[in-house]
Amino acid sequence: MKETLSLLKQEGYKIGFTTSNNQVVMNEFLTNHSINIFDYSHFSFSPLSKSKDISSFLKKYDLKKENVVYVGDELRDIKAAKKNGLFCIAVSWGFDSVELLNTGRADKVITQPKEIVDVLSRI
Repeated sequence: MKETLSLLKQEGYKIGFTTSNNQVVMNEFLTNHSINIFDYSHFSFSPLSKSKDISSFLKKYDLKKENVVYVGDELRDIKAAKKNGLFCIAVSWGFDSVELLNTGRADKVITQPKEIVDVLSRI
């Protein structure tokens, strides 16, 4: 993932995340893994309101839906992204199985991080 994130930055993409993880712990993780390169971040205290978190994230950074691609590893990520009208990529190396992710009707399901760059180059 580190290489893919670096490549996205090199190609001029702005990258961000929304998470219900603790901000201090998350920042420490990103720093320790040399991937503290995000342009946007949104920390939530409720893991059950992913759709609202995405909506808040878009408003906070004044992002247009048509300019955002959401990458998620859980069915709730995919459902929340679709509810917010976002193009959505489901990743198979995360929390939920590919079979479960497919029920969320992501725009694309991928198996390798490098595929993110390929998908973005086609949309």
